[in-house]
Amino acid sequence: GALDIADAVWILSYLFRHGRAPTCLETANANGDGRIDIADAIRILGYLFSQQEALPAPFESCGTDPRAAGERCVTYEPCEGR
Repeated sequence: GALDIADAVWILSYLFRHGRAPTCLETANANGDGRIDIADAIRILGYLFSQQEALPAPFESCGTDPRAAGERCVTYEPCEGR
């Protein structure tokens, strides 16, 4: 999938409106700090609308975060078959 404003909205919904949890929490860690919080949504919006630098790896490609601790994602639906 392509990154867009819906990704930031989804993170905020998950955090503050008891939205559905992702099948892979690692995909919501947009700023690469190992936590899922409001800073991740802000980081996405900054990239999309304020010309901030690209998100940490593996942004723009399929794969896992090489710095991620704990459980890794086995699959991520938008990346299946790529």
